[in-house]
Amino acid sequence: MKYWTIITTLCAAVTLVGCGGYTATIETRQAALKAQKDKRRSIAKKVKAHERYRSGISGGSGTYLVLGRAEILEAIKSLMPYVIPGKKLWPKRLGGKVTLKNVRNLKVLSGNRIQYVTDFKGSKITVNLKGTGASASHAKKLREALEGGGTVVVTVSLRVDRAKNRVVAKGSATKVTLKRHNSGDNRRRLKDVINKRIFAGAKPIGMPKAVRGKSTRMLTTNNHVILLK
Repeated sequence: MKYWTIITTLCAAVTLVGCGGYTATIETRQAALKAQKDKRRSIAKKVKAHERYRSGISGGSGTYLVLGRAEILEAIKSLMPYVIPGKKLWPKRLGGKVTLKNVRNLKVLSGNRIQYVTDFKGSKITVNLKGTGASASHAKKLREALEGGGTVVVTVSLRVDRAKNRVVAKGSATKVTLKRHNSGDNRRRLKDVINKRIFAGAKPIGMPKAVRGKSTRMLTTNNHVILLK
């Protein structure tokens, strides 16, 4: 009984660094341990997928679909030029249109991701920032920045949705560079608008029947996106 009285007194006296801090430390360590276990499981799955791919290549067994960088780049280029109405980017604030074109520098990244660079250029842009607190000068600079054009780095995360036999792609603008008025505020504003209006949701992509199944997995190399069944 005396033991628990001492413990209770200590906790009351040093709430921030005593028992409360110890509990927080335990919880932090438990969370870190769970994250490590999840990471090991993820790595184990990727190793297994690589082994199935290697086995299939060497032994002629298994079914897989290999997409190279050139094929992926051509598929994206087939969607270009991609014209976005200004009102879609920023309703009631932006007029005219923004065109994406000239896709290049495609990379296949770890974690089932691809990345590419695309140019953009605005045409007949109008900007209305009334009521936002921004000045007329700021609106003019934003219009000139969009019409001057620039580049966007797009990163696309891919995952397999086995329940619906499809690949799901989620894009995001990770970097924006402007040829005119390349201020941090203009870059941030445009990147936020692109992610909110253009890349707001994930896009489904159908999978060929040959690689559909409950065990279908995806992996990436430096040059390929691979689907394995």
